[in-house]
Amino acid sequence: MKLIVLPPDTASPYKPINSSEETQIKSIDYSDLSSIPKSSFNEVVAFNVLESSEKPLLEDLLTKLAKGGKLTVRGEDLYECSKSVASGAMPSDIFEAKIIKDKAHCTIFSDLLMKLQSLEGYVVIFGSILGTEYMVEVIKNA
Repeated sequence: MKLIVLPPDTASPYKPINSSEETQIKSIDYSDLSSIPKSSFNEVVAFNVLESSEKPLLEDLLTKLAKGGKLTVRGEDLYECSKSVASGAMPSDIFEAKIIKDKAHCTIFSDLLMKLQSLEGYVVIFGSILGTEYMVEVIKNA
């Protein structure tokens, strides 16, 4: 099964087209994450969730993975957004929308990557920045 985790303001409009019991795709708002049993999904996808939640969610997301399951996390990188504003490539209102508005805290891709690489039982299989967005994929081995 696949779990898609989104911030509260986007959970409803961005549910997968085929979200149903038959397709085995479940879409939730991150505030409902505690209702999901541990080790119950083969894939967990989280977009703009780490920055939006008041509490740290990375560990909670990882606990939802079954052995061999994959976590994909995507969001805005503070460092890349700051570089874009400093160079004049990104207007300050766009920076505010990406980094400040409705965000509890910021993510720096390199810090996230180091944290994931240090976790026992998990292997980072992909990590990249495209523009100002980061994306990381992790597999649960244990």
